[in-house]
Amino acid sequence: MICPEETIIEIWNEYKLHSRQQRREYGVDDLAFSMKAAVADWAYNNIRAPVSTLRQMRMGLIHVLQVRLLFGVTFCADGETQHTYNWSLDQSLSSVAFFEPQSGRMTMIPEYANYFGVY
Repeated sequence: MICPEETIIEIWNEYKLHSRQQRREYGVDDLAFSMKAAVADWAYNNIRAPVSTLRQMRMGLIHVLQVRLLFGVTFCADGETQHTYNWSLDQSLSSVAFFEPQSGRMTMIPEYANYFGVY
């Protein structure tokens, strides 16, 4: 599933992640992983779908219906400057959308070149 931009920003505000950036020892990579965890927590509490309850036997294997939100973390660099964003797909599923965990804004083009991403 793809989480709408408005919901991602709502989660950022609800979990008060904007207040964490004021701590010097709490870097942008910490903030991006905290945002990923907040989205997972929000999904667990708000998406009402059968998660690991619908089991069906096929050829001796158990298939489990699971629902997941596509929302990852990507590491970026521009020369010696490094940054971390969250990422997902836009609602048309045609482009990668980046979430800036420090400002709470979505963008289609990050300021830095991506070099590694995780889901």
